[in-house]
Amino acid sequence: MSDLIQCLEDAICNGGTPVAYCGFCGKVYYNSNGEFMDENELDDLEKKRVKNPKKYIPKDGTISHGHFAGREYVWGCRCAEFLKYADFIWYNRFTIADYFRRRSRLELVDAQTQSNLLNQ
Repeated sequence: MSDLIQCLEDAICNGGTPVAYCGFCGKVYYNSNGEFMDENELDDLEKKRVKNPKKYIPKDGTISHGHFAGREYVWGCRCAEFLKYADFIWYNRFTIADYFRRRSRLELVDAQTQSNLLNQ
C-alpha cells in the first residue's frame, strides 16, 4: 500500500518550503539546515522541538507539501487521518472513476451548449 500512498502524495505535493504544518495531524516539519528561513526561525523551532519532539520534525532539505481536502499535507507524514482518505479513494476508485466519466460528459454537453449560444 505504501506505493499507492506515495502516488497520492506525489499528486498532492507540488511545492516546497522550509517549514510546513500538516493539517491532518498537527506536526510541524522543518528544514534542519535553516535554509530560506527568517532570522532566529530555526532556533525557535529547535527550542520547540526540545519541548515537543513528536510534533516538531527536522528534515534534510526543503519540505514538500500541498493541499488536500482543504488542509495542508506534508509529503511523507503518513498520519492516520490522511491514510483514511487514501484508503477511501483507493477502495472507491471504480465509483470515483465512474463519477468523473459521468460528470465530464455533463460538463462537455454544457460547454457545447454554451459554445453554440455564443456562436449564434
